[in-house]
Amino acid sequence: MDGWTSQLLPLALKLNDTPFGPEMEPIIAEMAVLGKNLLSGVDTNKNGRSDEILPGECGADIAYKQAYFMADMFLYPGADRIPPPGK
Repeated sequence: MDGWTSQLLPLALKLNDTPFGPEMEPIIAEMAVLGKNLLSGVDTNKNGRSDEILPGECGADIAYKQAYFMADMFLYPGADRIPPPGK
């Protein structure tokens, strides 16, 4: 996601300096693609999904869902951090 956001800032600054008119369209189109990638991710390896562990694939939606799953993880004290039997 960092790569997409790094590409968006210069485009936004360029758009800000561009006079209103048709020359804005390619900048806006490129920003729209980067925004979609940033939100949804990209299936770079063509396996039918945007994976959270592959560089350049994960979008903010996937990152949010994965972070939310962390709330369901049990945290155990101790050296081995093994859940007690029956859990």
